[in-house]
Amino acid sequence: MGLIGYGLLLGVGIVLRLRKTREFIIPDLLLALYGLGILFSGIYSTAPFDKGVDFAAREAYLHSFFATAAGICISISMISYFFAEENVKRKIFHFVSVLLVIGLSALFGLSENGAIAVGKGILQRTMYFFGLTWILINYNYFRKK
Repeated sequence: MGLIGYGLLLGVGIVLRLRKTREFIIPDLLLALYGLGILFSGIYSTAPFDKGVDFAAREAYLHSFFATAAGICISISMISYFFAEENVKRKIFHFVSVLLVIGLSALFGLSENGAIAVGKGILQRTMYFFGLTWILINYNYFRKK
C-alpha cells in the first residue's frame, strides 16, 4: 500500500505542478514514469522472504522490473537537472543525489544477492527517502514559481 500511495502522490504532485506552472520539461516526464514505476511495483508482489513459500514468479519479476525502471527514471531525471543547472551549489546537490540513489541501489543489489548483510527493506526505504527528498527540494525550493 505504501508503494501504491507513494506512486499516486508523485503522480498527483506532477499533475498539480503542470497545471500551476504550465511548464513541461523532460525531467518531469521521467518523474511521472518514476511515479508509475513505484505504483506498479506496489501492485505486483515481490518474492517472499521465506524460501519455501510458493509465489508467482512472473509477479515478482514485474515488481522488480517496475522498481528498477523507476530507479532508472529518477536517476536520469537527476542527471538531467545536473546538466541543465547553472548554479554550482544546485549542480552539486543533483550530483550527490544521483550518487546516493545509485549507491543505495548497488547496496540493495548486493544485499539481495547475499553479498552484504544489510536489510533490503531499510535500503529500499532509504532510497525512496532520498528520492523524495530530492524531489521536494528540487521542486519546492529550486523551481518554485
